[in-house]
Amino acid sequence: MRKFFFMTVILPFLLLTACGQSAEYKKSIKNGENAISDKKYQKAVEAFAIAVKEDPNDEVAKKELEYSKSLLKFEKQAKDQLNESNQKIGDLNDQITNLKGRTSEELENQLATAQSTLSEKDKKIGELEGELSSLREFKKQIDQENAQKAEQLAQKQETRNNPVQIKITSFTENTSFEVVEGELKNISDISLKFVQIRVLFKDDNGNIIDSKETYGQSSTLLANAMTKFSARVKKDPRITNATAEIIDFRTE
Repeated sequence: MRKFFFMTVILPFLLLTACGQSAEYKKSIKNGENAISDKKYQKAVEAFAIAVKEDPNDEVAKKELEYSKSLLKFEKQAKDQLNESNQKIGDLNDQITNLKGRTSEELENQLATAQSTLSEKDKKIGELEGELSSLREFKKQIDQENAQKAEQLAQKQETRNNPVQIKITSFTENTSFEVVEGELKNISDISLKFVQIRVLFKDDNGNIIDSKETYGQSSTLLANAMTKFSARVKKDPRITNATAEIIDFRTE
């Protein structure tokens, strides 16, 4: 009789409660992001400061706080420059009024001074725009690091929820039994004990004809270690394939 088997089946099983920040931390991060979107940088600084207080070791919160402080500083500088420029424009208007009736040479000198002043202001504005561009790049880096951290946490949690890979390596029969052999691999970073497997013996339509529960040959499965398992049921001509699933394990 021709036999088939499925290579890997993993039963989701919650190993540990998901690691995460406090509700106050998440709320502060959200408030800070909303404040930046609304260009309310002082509120953003206050929100991210709370997040850092909640989790002093969180690099993302620290960088968000640094970024919001930089935006607040930039906003103040821009306002100061605008006020200064408006003041200069007012002064220039006063000078133009006072210059009426003066000689052409005096007017040209005053105009040259005014143009030089405006040139300096344009230069300062250009520097501020460059600083703003750098801040945007910094924010982009923060977002990328945040996304990478979220992905790593998700991958780690997935591994902890499903710490064992199971693979059927052979499915045979003898005169009395249908026999399945396979391997278990601990893909987590902690040791597992008494990993229990259920092997399902099925027909061509996927109907379960028989089943057998068993354990790995090694009672303790260290991190990244492998062990073998086997299961057998009485021979039945309807059985053509088998699958296996993890149903229980313990953590040290």
